[in-house]
Amino acid sequence: MSWKLYFLRHGIAGNSAEDGSYSDELRPLTDVGRHRTALVVRSLKQMEAEVDVIFHSPLLRAQQTAEIAAHELGVDTLIETRNLYPGSHPEELEDLLAENLKPGQNAMLVGHQPNMSASLSWMISGHNGSMLDMRKAGLACVRFAGETYRGPGVLEWLITPKWAHIVHPDEKW
Repeated sequence: MSWKLYFLRHGIAGNSAEDGSYSDELRPLTDVGRHRTALVVRSLKQMEAEVDVIFHSPLLRAQQTAEIAAHELGVDTLIETRNLYPGSHPEELEDLLAENLKPGQNAMLVGHQPNMSASLSWMISGHNGSMLDMRKAGLACVRFAGETYRGPGVLEWLITPKWAHIVHPDEKW
């Protein structure tokens, strides 16, 4: 049995309001951020990927990114978790997955840098230093063998919004 874990970095977000009307935690996706996120997730849909559960950081931009992914992929289960909050340790994700997934289920993690790159690196190497750079709205797939939610996994692919635009040339960039 094998299962897949998808890593999706949140899309482009606006800056914190200069007048202090909202904080970093409440930064929303921009229109471009929403569009590019949807474009990347449509690429995943084209690959006929199956996602059973989407976990996301509590920050607004990650929540909005997760909602776009859920809509595009037809996923009903979204789980907010502090395990994807900026500064969390990638090793904590193994317990999160083991506690919330049934054997063979595929999941998506939606979060922030540098955590997404560090978590991706952790899952494929056991090292939490960022070996890869995930761009905003970047998406990666790691495949795991067996029933365990502990690595090492195999990086199958890593795509960027620019790559997704090449695959979907009719989409506005």
